[in-house]
Amino acid sequence: MSRAGKKVRPVPAPSQHLPAKLTAPLRRTSLPTWRLSQARSQELSRALQRIPSSVRPVNQLADRGERVVLTPSLSRADLKTQTQFAHRTDGKPPGLWAITKQTYARQGILGFYSGVGALVTGNALKAGVRFVSYDRFKQMLVDRDVTGLGAGMMEAVFAVTPSETIKTKLIDDQKREVPRYRGLVHGTVSIIKEEGFRGIYRGLGPVAARQGANSAVRFTTYGTLKSFVSGNSRPGETLPAGVTFAIGAIAGVVTVYATMPLDVIKTRMQSLEARSQYRNSFHCAARIFSEEGIFRFWRGATPRLARLVLSGGIVFTVYEKVKRWPIILTGVVDELNKIDGALSASTDDEQAKLAEGKQLINEISGLIYEMRHDRELSPLQATGLPDDTAAYNDELAQLAEKGQNKWFTSPWLFAECYLYRRLRGLFAVTKHWNLFDPFASQKLSTWRSSAVGAAALAKSLQKLVQEGPVDDEKKLELDLLGMLEVDLWGNATDLSLLTSLTHEEIQQLQSVERGQHFVLKNDFERTWEHFKTLKDARVDIVLDNSAFELYTDMVLADWLVTLSPYVSEVVFHPKLVPWFVSDVQPHDFLILLDTLDDPSFFPTDSGLTEEDRTAFRELAARWKRYVKEGKFRLSVPTELKMGDKGELQKASLVIFKGDLNYRKLVGDAWWPTTTPFDDALGPLRGKIDILSLRTCKADTVVGLPEGTEERVEKEDPKWRINGK
Repeated sequence: MSRAGKKVRPVPAPSQHLPAKLTAPLRRTSLPTWRLSQARSQELSRALQRIPSSVRPVNQLADRGERVVLTPSLSRADLKTQTQFAHRTDGKPPGLWAITKQTYARQGILGFYSGVGALVTGNALKAGVRFVSYDRFKQMLVDRDVTGLGAGMMEAVFAVTPSETIKTKLIDDQKREVPRYRGLVHGTVSIIKEEGFRGIYRGLGPVAARQGANSAVRFTTYGTLKSFVSGNSRPGETLPAGVTFAIGAIAGVVTVYATMPLDVIKTRMQSLEARSQYRNSFHCAARIFSEEGIFRFWRGATPRLARLVLSGGIVFTVYEKVKRWPIILTGVVDELNKIDGALSASTDDEQAKLAEGKQLINEISGLIYEMRHDRELSPLQATGLPDDTAAYNDELAQLAEKGQNKWFTSPWLFAECYLYRRLRGLFAVTKHWNLFDPFASQKLSTWRSSAVGAAALAKSLQKLVQEGPVDDEKKLELDLLGMLEVDLWGNATDLSLLTSLTHEEIQQLQSVERGQHFVLKNDFERTWEHFKTLKDARVDIVLDNSAFELYTDMVLADWLVTLSPYVSEVVFHPKLVPWFVSDVQPHDFLILLDTLDDPSFFPTDSGLTEEDRTAFRELAARWKRYVKEGKFRLSVPTELKMGDKGELQKASLVIFKGDLNYRKLVGDAWWPTTTPFDDALGPLRGKIDILSLRTCKADTVVGLPEGTEERVEKEDPKWRINGK
């Protein structure tokens, strides 16, 4: 708690066509004979004209009786594929180290990065299909294994098979004495001309099997390990990036060894000799086993292992980081689709609203695309909202100068605020959707899931009301402590962080026994001393989340006005626009009052008794009366600036709820945890009396006693972010 009355500066929070060297001549009994068509001869002549002058032309070398080996460039070859083709050599095939040395001797370090542009493009397409398919299948299917398998099959059909077939044929072609394909485009066109589109889909069966198995094994392993590691975590809590990377890397190891036989068969079936050597994938597998042995199925595992371990760690780390925001926006799109579906069967009067709804869906889908592809954050346009457009755009310009103005690189808190501000801007410029809250149904669903916990609080409060006001100061002190603790833990239900909680998990979150052990900083004694100085005072509550947390805010307000001599008026400060999914807007306040009085809102299977419903109705009646009498009041300014003296200064105490408000108060800075709360306060320091009720969901923490950080770090390394 801070009293109105030395500033500490914080540290910003972290938020060639031929290789340079020809192979040595080999002995042979006769000179090679090349029979070329006229077209092929002209093609070869053009290629020879591009050979550097320091390399002798092929005809001069041949005249001297030397054999020429046109060693192919490795521009599209990866070490794994080369290793799997090594079965063609006489004697023991070269291993990974020998191939690595040959690559370095011919091309240097850049040889290992040849074709990186094509690789990035192909993998981007693969990853896009994989994750979009996985998320879509996850919405339709329950079984995680089937979901991963389906994502892999989609990836195989639309991305992997064509690119893998072309890549493998080009690598294999370069091992000929005279390669036929000049490059990626020429090779692709030639394959399609000679074999049709079936040519680039050769090996679809083993590719689909491999990709399906890849995704099934990868996602299943990742999900299993993640569930194991998260076993003792708070529902919906995200893992640290380092832990996510490690789990993704382990999933990569398991995937390599589980699917390597399919990869070997795939490579053989896509080679140039496949049509003459193998009848089908099963015949290919049988020949490999009988002629080369079972261990041949794992040849090339080492380079693939290195790639998948790194990519698994990186991909899943980025996936976990950015997937929450697209999930939130996808929920908005789904909500609009439901409403548009109903409007499509309505009268002509609503067709304009339907058209606007479809346009909103397109614009939000574009925003999701920007986010997934790490595009730059575009400047905001003025939309009739509070005049914050210039402030956002000034910050964007500063981030652009630092190269940090993209979704993955901008400060997390700014990027998330920008997301909701931009989303609101899309709705603000419409005629029919201007006042629409895209998160309303989610907030109502969470409130329904809170029935049991809410009923218990209602009955406890009603019991106190029936007993009437008390003069016992110790009893008042204990009751106030209990009410503040209830209001503190109500902050645990934050829908912007908990995007996929079930009904049962929400109830678990709200019914966990909270002990003093979890309270890191308790200024209740100072708070109690302040309350004892008040008489019929005004207390303001700057709200955070709707539904259950708003309900606990109102329970606290009811106790203050009804049962304490200290307060006669409570002013609530909601958000002006939809914010962080679950933040309170003015209509959420009124909806909560109506739902308490509506017997049909909480379903019959919610576990409520008639006594529970009676307690709800009594609360609703009293709270509605307090609204009419002005004891409960909403303050909805056009803009709430943290440093203004205005409305907040009229209060004898301002209670700031939640993590985001706390971060605003202390500048979202990386303070030493022992920094006094008063010293960390920004523009409000010394202007108003402040009580902050916050469960930790971000790194910023101040006011802790000496040694507390070290103790808690040992008990729970994730204590700063897990809301406990």
